[in-house]
Amino acid sequence: MTFAKRTLGFLYAPITLFLLQGNLLAENSKEKAIAKDNTEVIELKKDEKIIGKIIYFYKDNLKVRGEYWEAIDKKDKDKKENSNIFTDTALAKKYETMLAEKKIKDESEVNLNIEKDGFRLKSVRIVNYNEKGLPVYVICRGYTSYPVMGVFILKTDYSYKYDTNGRLIEIEEKNINVDSLLLNMAVANSTKIERDNKGRPISVKKTIGSVPPAVEVTTYSYQGDSDNMAKTVYQKCSVDLKSFNVMPSETITIEYGDNVPWNGLKKYDFSMGKTIKSILIYDEVAKKNKLDGTKFMKMSFIEKSLFAKNLYDIYKNEQKGPKWRLGELPDTPEPFMIYKDYKWWE
Repeated sequence: MTFAKRTLGFLYAPITLFLLQGNLLAENSKEKAIAKDNTEVIELKKDEKIIGKIIYFYKDNLKVRGEYWEAIDKKDKDKKENSNIFTDTALAKKYETMLAEKKIKDESEVNLNIEKDGFRLKSVRIVNYNEKGLPVYVICRGYTSYPVMGVFILKTDYSYKYDTNGRLIEIEEKNINVDSLLLNMAVANSTKIERDNKGRPISVKKTIGSVPPAVEVTTYSYQGDSDNMAKTVYQKCSVDLKSFNVMPSETITIEYGDNVPWNGLKKYDFSMGKTIKSILIYDEVAKKNKLDGTKFMKMSFIEKSLFAKNLYDIYKNEQKGPKWRLGELPDTPEPFMIYKDYKWWE
């Protein structure tokens, strides 16, 4: 082995170990829950210091509202939120004008960034349920950040419909501010889930309400008659910054390891070599592979290390949820889901 290869292996081994052994370790924090009446307060601590708290409000034993409060750091008490790469661009201004013309307003009466007892409100979710206890309407207000792209303020409402067996079949999405439009690309988007006779999703089709409309589709294939996924193929759309049209941008193909069902939480575990057997991201604009991990299982240690480095930003986006590889969730929605690195308030 040459010195260069030994050096590369040394530099990238830590990154590889993170990704090969499962998701990056969740933040080293401790939780302390305090329940009173129909309210539950969870304190988040790191190194014995309170860094935030979650407040849940219950009705009929169901969480109807969740709030995430971040502890205020006195050193940067007056620090403003970071912007994103679209701030003050022509596209952002176009969306601002469109929202004003359509007179779209946020009627949730949720005000972020209010301060109380040393904490600042950063995220709120409000949920309405049907008679079966399934979420039918979810109001999401909060901040999220993406590698390279920056910080976005999200204001999105979701409506859910189910079949007679209580399986999710349709999602209606309403975006009511510029940042949400920049990420979800239209004021109104609709997702429909097609299932086979076993209830497994075979197609998740999202129609983006742009002009003209665009479509994102995820197709599923399975290992025999089981619920375990063999492969998903997701065609993603993005906004062309020159024409401002929404058009196909990437096709993401993933092959799964053994025993990774379409339903449940295991599919959130993005572990190369374990839950994920291979990944291929094809750039539909440049017409070439953007990331090729189809032979991951046969790669050398150094090749895996280099691949893991390129995968890191994609993994960070995965923490925002599995939309980018699985389409909109075909499960029963979990508005307050916390699993590994995924947290509903981020």
